[in-house]
Amino acid sequence: MTPSTGPLKHGGTALLAALLFAALSAYLLRDGFPADRVMIAGGSLEHSQPWAGHLAPPTPHNRFTVDQARIFYPYLLEAARVYRGEVDALWTSRGGGGLPFLGNMTSSLLHPLTLLAAWLPTERVPLVQGLAVLTLSALFTFLFLRRLGVGLPSALCGALAFGFGGHQVLWLQYALSHSLLALPFCFWAVERLVEDRARRRVAVLALGFALLVLGGHPETTWISGLVAGLWALYRLWDAHGRWLVVGTALLGVGLSAVQWWPFLEYAVGSHGMVLRSLMAARDAASLSWGAVIVFSICLLFALALLRSAVPRGFTKRVLAILGVAVAVVMARRMGMALSGLVVLAPEMYGSPEQGGAYTGAEDFPGLNAAYAGVLPVLLLTVGALTGMGGGFVRFFAVGSALLWAAAFHMPALEGLVRSLPGLAEMGATRMLGPVGFLVACGGALILDELCDRATKPGFRSAAGRMGVTLVLGLALGAAVLKLPVDPAGGRTVVEGLVSPTVDQVHRGDGPLRLRFRIPGPVDDLRVSVDGRQLRHGPAVPRPDGEPLEVVWLAQRAEEGPHHVRVEAVRGGRLLVIASQPLLIRREHQLSARDVSALAAALAVALLIVAGRVRVAPWLAALAVGLDVAAFADGYNEASPRERLFPDTATTRFLASQEPPFRIFTEGTILPPDTQFAVGVDHLLSYDNIGLHRAHQWRMTVMDTDAFASFSFGRDNVAYASPRFDALDVRYVLTPRAADLSDIPGFELAHASEVAVWENTQNLGRAWVVGRAEVLAPDRQAELAALHPGEVALLDEPYEGPLGGRGRARVVEHTGASLRIEVEADGPALLVVAENRAPGWTASVDGGPAQPTLACDVTWQAVPVPAGAHEVRLVYDPPGYRRGRWISLASALLVLLMLLRPQRHA
Repeated sequence: MTPSTGPLKHGGTALLAALLFAALSAYLLRDGFPADRVMIAGGSLEHSQPWAGHLAPPTPHNRFTVDQARIFYPYLLEAARVYRGEVDALWTSRGGGGLPFLGNMTSSLLHPLTLLAAWLPTERVPLVQGLAVLTLSALFTFLFLRRLGVGLPSALCGALAFGFGGHQVLWLQYALSHSLLALPFCFWAVERLVEDRARRRVAVLALGFALLVLGGHPETTWISGLVAGLWALYRLWDAHGRWLVVGTALLGVGLSAVQWWPFLEYAVGSHGMVLRSLMAARDAASLSWGAVIVFSICLLFALALLRSAVPRGFTKRVLAILGVAVAVVMARRMGMALSGLVVLAPEMYGSPEQGGAYTGAEDFPGLNAAYAGVLPVLLLTVGALTGMGGGFVRFFAVGSALLWAAAFHMPALEGLVRSLPGLAEMGATRMLGPVGFLVACGGALILDELCDRATKPGFRSAAGRMGVTLVLGLALGAAVLKLPVDPAGGRTVVEGLVSPTVDQVHRGDGPLRLRFRIPGPVDDLRVSVDGRQLRHGPAVPRPDGEPLEVVWLAQRAEEGPHHVRVEAVRGGRLLVIASQPLLIRREHQLSARDVSALAAALAVALLIVAGRVRVAPWLAALAVGLDVAAFADGYNEASPRERLFPDTATTRFLASQEPPFRIFTEGTILPPDTQFAVGVDHLLSYDNIGLHRAHQWRMTVMDTDAFASFSFGRDNVAYASPRFDALDVRYVLTPRAADLSDIPGFELAHASEVAVWENTQNLGRAWVVGRAEVLAPDRQAELAALHPGEVALLDEPYEGPLGGRGRARVVEHTGASLRIEVEADGPALLVVAENRAPGWTASVDGGPAQPTLACDVTWQAVPVPAGAHEVRLVYDPPGYRRGRWISLASALLVLLMLLRPQRHA
């Protein structure tokens, strides 16, 4: 097998492959073709008011596609409005107190698949997007493998494994699949550049890097960009090639600057970034480097013994089996998740039931994102360990092993990956998409190598011996793990939890409830698992004497041994309330689908080893195709158009009210971000780009932990607080049985599917105050008693005169622009309840624009003199201005390179 040095000899094979992939995509998405259906799973709306009553009775649905209707389709509807000029592209007030829209990667306004909404009916766009994601993912994988010189059946095998594997199918209507679509495109573009370093091919690769960014999912973009960049450097590692790769990557980054620059500008202070940074710091603090070093040495010895066992020799093989068993036992005892086996048995925690509901795993798409069929995993594992395929296979094997190990918490390897820039805060399951691509390509290379007539028979026998040795080592390790051990792992145990007890095993059939008692009021109560903090803050014992409770929804990747610690700080003294082991053990199964796929993969592998070269590669492609098709069929479903956000009395009432105003909802009523589909502003947003300071302000009036379970209510929301009135929540939507009439200022404004309560004391989107105080950490208790409608809490001292009172009215709000009429009887501050961000400026009566003042933690303020005035606020972020010019210059450069495709060297 040698890399291709020119155009494909049989260009027609690419067309035939594209037709095959398109036909398979159409079959899997056949439910979305009728004109009255939308390729979005809308079943979750049947359980959400105000639509539930109109959509009864609920039909079985796949709960893992819930975000299709609740997040990504509403964002697509809003993007279509942007293209039509109905709403602003830079800023949206729809969620979280105000967010960037173009700068919010979830909107992916500039990605080709989102731009389809500018020309096609929005209801048709999800189907076209799904067909494009599956077909093009497979096609560019196929073209890349053919460029490497891989034979037709092996290339088909790899293309089917990735294009119709776990990540692209499970995240089909999500930004994740749109981002990862560019990864095989980049690999293909690199190979074209290797063949001919022409300017046109440099421009094509730059477009690939830009598509990675514009896809809409920053985590997938970052890890895929690293993988693609490493491949480019690997393939172009010479003095000229290295500079070419760096320049091409920078050109791709420049093309997408108009979106990523304002995103980074805002994301630095986002809630998601703050939480991930804190989590990464806690994880690093709990890492035992001594244990990591010991395991690393053990793992290296096990691999060395495996390689040495390839030649014949009973003693070497026995030592290799023991080495693998020891490595397996150590990895599991040190926290590696058994869920990593989903790469071979994706339904081990649950399976689809007639295309509908699943049983078992809550994180099915995340865990199975690396699934590329059983056969590619087996081929790449055995082939890489026997040294087949040369440098290409080593790249795919090492890359996939590192990312897989980091995702499933293999000690040492996880620490190594987490030490790389940008990966410390990354969600584990986000690493698995590139794993699927690398496994698919590596498996195809090994298949091609094994089926090549020139391959020495010794390789096949070596692969067989390696496979048997590996299986026996894994089996011995699994048997040893069943032996009883000290659950505390040698640690000192402080038994303070009411439940679970030290010897109790959590079965993972629901949230884990950590229940404990504290001796009295404490300044800071910290509950952590393996150093990761689940809860912190002041706490007091419950008056009824019941234990306090912290709920932990452990994901499937967290199966295995853990350690819980509860600490209380009072008067500067630390009291350890509980410190004990915790074991999570899930129910496993081998489904009929998984058994069939494994049996077929082993049968094909035996045919390959037996040397049936004419039929084996085509059988391999067929086996992988049937494997992934059986896995994908029925996962994504379409909805009748009339069942996606149907018109209701509640939404008609909200649409009839004079904007701007925000709503707040209890339970699963209008869950975030469905407000984009309805066209109203919601106080909350699901998106992690939400400003962290807005989250801090909301924490003063509600228990924000309730957001995860949609369990807001009057028990955990301070509706009567003056701070709630400063959030511009004019309407609170509750179940019809709820009664908020005893809360001062709350009146029932509408009752149909739900009850709509009007907060008549709401301060609105803007108000006038005549006093200001400096918000300082040492004044928190003092400032908490101040009414935000009377006093502005500023980050910096304000030296100007104050004392006036007045009123304000928003007369125009287009997203990135507000026009406000103000009347004041003296100099005062106009407070605007819109999230602060770099780029917000204000002008009074057409005067010079000045930056707004940081006010009330997250809002902004504008000084106004006495009298009647018109204040205009405009959002013009520096990142957008700079990014726009960089993107324009980069686009012109790419255009010139496409028109003048001379070689660089």
